[in-house]
Amino acid sequence: VHQESRFQDFALDTPGEVRALAVDPDEWVLGRKTRVLTGNQSAIVRIYPNVARESARIVYNVRPGGAADLEIVDLLGRRVRKLVRAEVRSGRHVATWDGRFESSEPAPSGIYFARLRDGDREEGQRVVLIRP
Repeated sequence: VHQESRFQDFALDTPGEVRALAVDPDEWVLGRKTRVLTGNQSAIVRIYPNVARESARIVYNVRPGGAADLEIVDLLGRRVRKLVRAEVRSGRHVATWDGRFESSEPAPSGIYFARLRDGDREEGQRVVLIRP
């Protein structure tokens, strides 16, 4: 369970399946997502917190024999920060984006995307960064 400001974010992982549920303090369901992952699929599983104030953790899965590149890009697709560039072992991994550019300067508030590339497959998920 992750709680930031007024919202709670629950994630429940069962073998091969990811379920996420966002609930506000009045117990209204804000969003629901279910996705089935096969063992031979690379994918971004979850990003939290999202909306991020300083940093965001990106949980991703790498297929057997995969070579994952994970980066943060802006709305125009320009690279903001490279997080992973390596042949990593298959399975679940976690990377953290510290809300900064490659130059270590803080990125401004805005909408960004975590982009995972594995061979010819590419997937992206939105990351919202809000600076105080």
